[in-house]
Amino acid sequence: MAKILHRAARSRGIGFVVGALERLDARRAQLLRVLTYHRVDAPEPFRLQAEWLARNVPTVSIPDVLAALDGGPRLPPRAVLLTFDDAYRSFATHAWPALRALGTPAALFVPTAYPDSGRPAFWWDRVERGIARMAPRARVETRVGTFPTGTPQERRRSIREIKLGLKGLPHPSLREEVDRICAALGAPEEPHEVLGWDELRRLAREGVWVGAHTRTHPILTRLPPEAAEEEIRGSIADLEREIGTGPRVLAYPDGRCDEGVLAGAVRSGVALAFTMRRGTNALRRGDRLTLRRIHVDAGDSCAVLRARLLYSSVFLNPWRPLFDPQSLR
Repeated sequence: MAKILHRAARSRGIGFVVGALERLDARRAQLLRVLTYHRVDAPEPFRLQAEWLARNVPTVSIPDVLAALDGGPRLPPRAVLLTFDDAYRSFATHAWPALRALGTPAALFVPTAYPDSGRPAFWWDRVERGIARMAPRARVETRVGTFPTGTPQERRRSIREIKLGLKGLPHPSLREEVDRICAALGAPEEPHEVLGWDELRRLAREGVWVGAHTRTHPILTRLPPEAAEEEIRGSIADLEREIGTGPRVLAYPDGRCDEGVLAGAVRSGVALAFTMRRGTNALRRGDRLTLRRIHVDAGDSCAVLRARLLYSSVFLNPWRPLFDPQSLR
């Protein structure tokens, strides 16, 4: 799908199609598009994205969304909410300075067992770095397959496929397999890059909404329901202890939830929660615990960003699973 969006962004006819769908969406009340970022490895081109958004769409905050859902002021046409998962340090160094200068609100979701802890880097970062730094070899063997790594292109493709395959393992098996892969690659265990509590408190004072992303970032649908609920409850308790109380807002790790996870979120008092299902949210009909989001790479050009927003048109929501099965997640 990323390749299609990049091609669409370069198409001469894309401007007409984008404009038509933007005008259609602008006529619908209570629509919300939620962008989600992870790492922001450099100030550019993210700053250009932020400036484009500030010029072209109204950006809203978590309190704006909650108020609209509770019968308060409606969201402006084509409203966009910016969210950042995993609370990487790069949010504070690269993303927030650009957003703060533009007056653009943002929400940051924190796996709360990580701040100020000695935990290693996230498993996907460990795998990616291990393969990227390995000595040249023909392949990497894993429980989810054997993958070629002889060329830079093969390495990039194999990293994507390995990470996708590992997500399907039960949580304890996932940790064991990542440790085994990294040991085989000779990859050292490196510290995580999650912001500390002092930094998170400073960001909250400056206007960033700091929300829950569980404690240890497991895929909740791979856990027993009681363990998934404890991950949610523990993350909320950590935030309320360190940041303060307020509406409880959650982003599911990898965006995955099922009926058991949703029931645990309800019992935990979650007021708003985000998946990674692609598309736009029609707030009057949408479930506030299964809001859709649109993944954006901080390195995308503004043309690709606009194409991603086009792809999120509410008019495509019912049809998206036909040509993009991942949007069912």
